[in-house]
Amino acid sequence: MRSICKPCRGSRWPRRMKSVMRSESPFVTRPETTYKSGKVVQTNETTSLSRQTGVVLVDTLDQLLDALLTFQFVSLHPERPTRRAVLFGNGGGAGVLACDAFSRAGIDIAPLSHDTITRLQQLKLPAGTSIENPVDTPGGVLRHEDGLLGVRVLHAIWDDPSVEVVVMHLNIPAIMNYANPLVVPNLVRGALDLRSQGGRSVHFVLVLRSDGNVDSGTEKAKYRELAREMGVPIFDEFHDAANALSALAAHETFLNSRMDTSAP
Repeated sequence: MRSICKPCRGSRWPRRMKSVMRSESPFVTRPETTYKSGKVVQTNETTSLSRQTGVVLVDTLDQLLDALLTFQFVSLHPERPTRRAVLFGNGGGAGVLACDAFSRAGIDIAPLSHDTITRLQQLKLPAGTSIENPVDTPGGVLRHEDGLLGVRVLHAIWDDPSVEVVVMHLNIPAIMNYANPLVVPNLVRGALDLRSQGGRSVHFVLVLRSDGNVDSGTEKAKYRELAREMGVPIFDEFHDAANALSALAAHETFLNSRMDTSAP
């Protein structure tokens, strides 16, 4: 999807923001800000115009780039703005801590429905798997059937009525321990197959984490390129994905409000 990125500085930027309402493309910017106690403070005028025009405001260059990456690869769902996510991967404690990052970004890690929990139980997943949200499947579980067992987990959570985005996170060093190059590609392809089936509109993003080791960094770079070729937004850390999804949710919510006001 085409998105717009322009600086908003000086006396002309309020007029520029208002002109955005003529465009359906997401407009992302980092406006001039003031700082208080080391924190970014947006002016009341900035916040008000953002709500009126749908301009997505970010605080840092990294957030700007992550938001643009997300808009480049996803299809907008204004009829159902992104507010609830499910975390799936081999993060363990990191997945639990990630809930705080998503909460701060306004994305809820909602409990899975009873039907979804039942479907996950029926898969008889190996010991060590948690089927609550966040869904934690250790690397030893993900390697089963070259990652296809993980794809069946994706099938179960994809159909949950409370899920608007699936965040799959993979700890690359743990994956490397099992020396199976098919796991990550099969998991990503499985998610894309679900997305293309034309059922429920669910976003899919990928978080690839590594320990800074040269070997894991090389492996991560390979999977990053694969994900980009497949059209999947990919991030290094949970908070990067959370902030990008927050930007996506803000624009979808704005478009949703325009749908409501234009309804007869």
